[in-house]
Amino acid sequence: MFDLSTAQFVQLIAALGLGVLVFIFSVAGLYRKLFNLVIITLPFQFISSRFGTLNMAFIFVVGISVFLGRKGEKDPGRFLIPVSSCLFLVGMAYALSFFNNPRPLLVLQVTYLIGLFSSVVLFYTTYRLINREDELHQFFKLLLIMNVLVLGYCVLQVIAGFTQIVPFGIQEFAFVKNRLHAAIDERRLTGPFSGPGLLAEYFVLMVFIQSYYLMATGRMKRIVIPVLFGNLCAMVGTGNRGAPIAMVIGLFIFIFLFRRQLGPAKILKFMVVGILLSAAASVIMLRYTQFNVLYDRFADTEIQGFTPDTRRGWPEYIKRALETPILGKGVRMILVSDLYDEKGRKKVSGVPASAAMGYPHSLYIYLFYTLGMVGLLAYALLAVCLYACFFNMSRVRTDSRFVEGIPRLAIVVLTVFCIDQFKIEFLRHTYSDYQQFLAATLAMFLASNKIAAREKPGDKHDG
Repeated sequence: MFDLSTAQFVQLIAALGLGVLVFIFSVAGLYRKLFNLVIITLPFQFISSRFGTLNMAFIFVVGISVFLGRKGEKDPGRFLIPVSSCLFLVGMAYALSFFNNPRPLLVLQVTYLIGLFSSVVLFYTTYRLINREDELHQFFKLLLIMNVLVLGYCVLQVIAGFTQIVPFGIQEFAFVKNRLHAAIDERRLTGPFSGPGLLAEYFVLMVFIQSYYLMATGRMKRIVIPVLFGNLCAMVGTGNRGAPIAMVIGLFIFIFLFRRQLGPAKILKFMVVGILLSAAASVIMLRYTQFNVLYDRFADTEIQGFTPDTRRGWPEYIKRALETPILGKGVRMILVSDLYDEKGRKKVSGVPASAAMGYPHSLYIYLFYTLGMVGLLAYALLAVCLYACFFNMSRVRTDSRFVEGIPRLAIVVLTVFCIDQFKIEFLRHTYSDYQQFLAATLAMFLASNKIAAREKPGDKHDG
């Protein structure tokens, strides 16, 4: 069951060795620097095996050192308890659905759950380590550094085209291949998240996060504005149709929630600059790169009822899900690659080929298929709980415009995410890096309430 190749064994030993070193450094008091490093490198899973990634090992080690060492704020804050309750219900949904997957695939299920649990650990670690306004600023700067690194990765991919980059000839450091489908003339940028759809969503979320930081603080304009433009260029390069739609909807929500801070003149300027940057990004990507299929894909889109042409399989997924509507078919989607190797030879016995299906390209269908109504409702309750927390947090007034506006930014980010997940599922087992990014970002949003509660109007605060 746990057969390992030599390469996988070396990877596992290296990860364990580095994990021990990180634990020693964490106990020695360098846990915050290691946490910062983890956040910056989340999109880049340098060493991975069937049992997880090096990033997961770092997250567990830093998390354990923070909690065992009693680092950070011990006061949970008023909003952590209801969110934790909803996370517990989500965990129960996974526990109930666990045995619905075929037993021969038990290892795949366990490793998938470990990956999800690493995001939970990072969520609580982030929440515990952000307790002051300067730490909020620091986290936004970490997201900016991450954003720059992701853009740099994408620039190299654009230059390389459809040739895979393998630094120093080490396969573990190989870049993700860009998507090329000659039969339908599909050329799409994938980035470090291994998929155009999720990469596009990441850039949309970062557009709002970076725009907010620039609006609320006025800092680092020379860096943030080029990064915003780069995000728009890369988003066009993904060729993803859902992300621009989600971004437009998010833009109107952003303007509505921040209308008082912006005012009519700034709102007009904000929209004009956004349109000009988007137009320039489209011209550059369409004329000067190979990743120029976005508008062709829009033009070729056909809608059948309420379903776009690329989602024609949704009815079949729903039909299959209705076979086990309460608890679903198991915690993890079964793929053809789970059952057969590249040469078509069967890897697992006792599991029929009919059990394998591709991803439905919709989080909500994915949840219904894998976890049933129980899991779908548990995740829906978590989303409602987060909305309620952010709404209540937005009513708290402080002297810090930066801290006070974060809950409204959280509402924008969560809404854009929920809309965009109609066409992609972030819970794929290969997307642990994106799951961790979301967990840390949501934890930061919630942690801002601890600061706002202490910084009532008239109090001093760090800027």
